[in-house]
Amino acid sequence: MAHAADGAIGHDGGLPWPHHSEDMKRFREATLGEAVIMGRNTWESLPKPLPYRHNIVVTSNPSRIDATKADAVRTIEEAIEAAGESHPFFIGGRGIFTHSLVYVNHFLLTTISGRWPADVYFKVPFLEGKTLVSQEEWEHPTDPSLNCTFREYVNKP
Repeated sequence: MAHAADGAIGHDGGLPWPHHSEDMKRFREATLGEAVIMGRNTWESLPKPLPYRHNIVVTSNPSRIDATKADAVRTIEEAIEAAGESHPFFIGGRGIFTHSLVYVNHFLLTTISGRWPADVYFKVPFLEGKTLVSQEEWEHPTDPSLNCTFREYVNKP
């Protein structure tokens, strides 16, 4: 998950911050070959299905999703089942993040230092019960508001 320093995760159906190539690069590397589970709004915000990943959309109306582009399911549990042997990634939005927390045992978090207009925030104490296993600071070459921290958490033993 990526969020701004104030917890913002969305704005007008997209991300609140400008394109962030380093975060996108890390997201791509982590998710390639795996299932990505998302809500309908996140699916509709994508310009195309995420390539080389099993796209799974959780929606109350699966018939709205083109079955040639993604699998559509009604629940998080069905999405996990559809992911099969993959290590699924829950990639948004807020509802998916909220309802998937009980299933998450490994968490990748990008915190982007700036603040932008937003209409979707994720402020649930999602890191309770998690242990920080790595952290890396990254500085944007020209825009300090896009500096970020990449963190990796796992469930406490």
